[in-house]
Amino acid sequence: MAVRDRSSSGETYARTAPAEEIPQLLRSADPAVLLALMDNPALNEQHAEILLRRADLPPVVLAALASHPTLSASYAVRRDIVRHPHAPRRVALRWVRQLYLFDLVRLTQLPAVSAELKRIAEDTLIARLPQISLGEKLTLARRASARVASALLAEGIPLAVRPALDNPSLTEAHLLQLLARDELAPHVVAAIGEHPRWSHRPGVRMALVRHPATPPVSVRALLPELTLDELQDLVALGRLQPERRQWLEQEIVQRVQSGRSR
Repeated sequence: MAVRDRSSSGETYARTAPAEEIPQLLRSADPAVLLALMDNPALNEQHAEILLRRADLPPVVLAALASHPTLSASYAVRRDIVRHPHAPRRVALRWVRQLYLFDLVRLTQLPAVSAELKRIAEDTLIARLPQISLGEKLTLARRASARVASALLAEGIPLAVRPALDNPSLTEAHLLQLLARDELAPHVVAAIGEHPRWSHRPGVRMALVRHPATPPVSVRALLPELTLDELQDLVALGRLQPERRQWLEQEIVQRVQSGRSR
């Protein structure tokens, strides 16, 4: 007898249906039927994964699956619940830190995932950086979010620097936060100053002039590329090495005398 002929007792049938008919029940639009399926002893991990592909699952069904006595122990089920756009917040927050490295990366890239959950996933990735392999770090440098790429730059492993700077998610704002750290490794500062995507941005140039790890020869080369307003802003900041302040003031005087603002 086909499942569609059993509509008069859909919930009762869902609790006892044989395994081969469960996939049809998983398509039900009735949450009561889906909840009844949770009591079916034939419901297995494969069924749960099929169910979790439905973007329209209500939170009550996801919560029931998350508390299922056997299926909730499955890593794949936990991962897919955390990824689901309707995942109950308390469940997602409890399980997100348990995800594997690249499942965390994938989570940060899903548009339907909340900003809160993405930030926790990023925090978890950053916390794991000291323990993961160089190969994993290189992959993260290329594929992870801007926060994670920025954390890798701060860590300063030479082989990860260029991939992190090439990361399409990396933003100028993240780089400026990095360059505000005096302790940033000199080779990272140098790589930023040489990178074709970043080295021509006015904000980055100004940050490089300020940074104590930027070689003097590089600072002198940057000054003619700054506008008069940018030079004056740098002098006004007050956080400059005396020699650099002198160079800036000399450049400003030359600009004013020549009438050149750029």
